[in-house]
Amino acid sequence: MSRIVITGGVVLTADDDSPVLRDVDVVIEDDTIVSIAPGAETTGAEVIDASGSIVMPGLIDTHLHAWEYGWRGTVMRKNGPVDYMKLLFQTSAGYSPQDVHDSIVGAGLETIANGVTGVLDFMHGATGTAEHTDAAVEAYRVTGQRALLEIGALRANSASDEDFSQSRAARIADVARLRDATRDDGLIDVGTALITPRPGPLWEMFVADVTESREIGARMTFHANEVGEFREMERSGLLGSDIVPSHGNRASRHELKALAEHGVVLSVSPHTEINSGKSPGVFIRAVEQGVKVAISIDTPPSIMPLSEFAQLTQLWASVTTFDRLDAREGGRYELDFDLDPQSFTLEDAVQAATVNGAVALGYDNLGRIAPGQLADVIVVRPTDAIALRDPAAYVVRATPHASEVSEVIIGGTVRKRGGRLVAADSIDIPAMNARSQERVLAMIEDR
Repeated sequence: MSRIVITGGVVLTADDDSPVLRDVDVVIEDDTIVSIAPGAETTGAEVIDASGSIVMPGLIDTHLHAWEYGWRGTVMRKNGPVDYMKLLFQTSAGYSPQDVHDSIVGAGLETIANGVTGVLDFMHGATGTAEHTDAAVEAYRVTGQRALLEIGALRANSASDEDFSQSRAARIADVARLRDATRDDGLIDVGTALITPRPGPLWEMFVADVTESREIGARMTFHANEVGEFREMERSGLLGSDIVPSHGNRASRHELKALAEHGVVLSVSPHTEINSGKSPGVFIRAVEQGVKVAISIDTPPSIMPLSEFAQLTQLWASVTTFDRLDAREGGRYELDFDLDPQSFTLEDAVQAATVNGAVALGYDNLGRIAPGQLADVIVVRPTDAIALRDPAAYVVRATPHASEVSEVIIGGTVRKRGGRLVAADSIDIPAMNARSQERVLAMIEDR
């Protein structure tokens, strides 16, 4: 049995009843948190001194296209001269299994360095063969990150109906194969990245995707970008807690209420959505309707670094802006918080990045620092001890840098120790990333 004792930290639990605990030790045995109490026995344990630090659940990203890591930085402006969708189809057609592997390892290690212990990976490109999807699974075995790998369509939406239909059927079979292959991995699950539900033949394929995925027990995700799509899903009996839609910026309050009633977690990507001209107002509407909302990084080519803390900060700023504008337009300034309470508290924001993300991945024993929870834990060492007075405010508003994330534990295994990625002991990470980007950028330039 392995044993880790984290001592001396301020514990941000992400639990409603006791959000912050002080003067306690967190004890991990194998892959589970077994106790949170003062004076833990440390004999025979690996001791992590977290004095002056924040101990909290690992962050969970619920919508990341990790395979795109090889072409990161190419669309930093998002609405600039480079066409993201054009690059997506260019690169996905030319990626080798090695490109898939190296990109996902690179993305995984960068996000781990930033405190992300779990990820829903929407793999919507570079899935042309079983070798490609096998390479993705192997990449997560290398990083040790907890992952729900969602395999997407093997052809662009512009493909002929017949080609697209055949590709979809092959993809479902591949998902079933990979689910069998990863059944004993512990940290890896495999599901289906659904096509976008648009009217016509694509809607029929979407329905078939959902039906067949449920037959094999696969969790699902999709890009929710269309008007009325949740309404059609509700009418067709397709809504369920096993589907995680991303974005959903055009959803109505009626649709969001339906998501809440069916236990659907909505993933939002603050940076991507705002920079793409999508209104972040859906977030407040979703919270008002009782929807669990989780957050995500989304697209490595347009976001650097891959920090979920940065997404939390962006989300908080957006919520605060909407709340203040609502109060000001109603003539209710100076603020009276009895009349205009914050739509979303700092503690809610922490839960969006932890507990709600765990639900999106299909866990009910992950995302909190509590006995019986799976041991995905990070230690954040702020540069200023003043942060310990209000740890929730610090991690949400101050955007902790990767250099402040000193320890990352996933499933009871230390993946970052003393500020250094454990994987760096066996992988030349900068060289791997440079080779990967060189291959992918050459592919883009050749086309």
